[in-house]
Amino acid sequence: MNKTIYLRFILLCFCLLGAKNNQKFYINDLIEENGQLFKKFKRKKIEGLIFRKIKDNENNTIEKFVGEYTQNGKNGKWIRRWKDGKIKSSGYYKDSNKEGIWEEFNQEGKKAYQLFYENGIIVHIINLNIQDFQ
Repeated sequence: MNKTIYLRFILLCFCLLGAKNNQKFYINDLIEENGQLFKKFKRKKIEGLIFRKIKDNENNTIEKFVGEYTQNGKNGKWIRRWKDGKIKSSGYYKDSNKEGIWEEFNQEGKKAYQLFYENGIIVHIINLNIQDFQ
């Protein structure tokens, strides 16, 4: 197993073990307002692990990890996906602020951008598809 995959696996395990009460929520059933996540129709704040329900090619529903929401907001690794389940973006949050390297992918699954954040503010962008415009 290469080093990057191993480190991501360890981080995911750490996030899963560290979640308060290990409550599970589905992003499909939540709304985001003023930087906070709530259950739809109940306006109840949540804390726990967030997943997304996605249909696979055989129309089976599968769960994909999105991130963890704590009393301080979004924390740790978050992964957003296109409707087909391919990764749309991934990176880290600290107290609901994007932090460090975020990667953005196009609908074909090709990495398009790397964005560098400090305290939720973009400080540098790398366009990885620049050769597509030549």
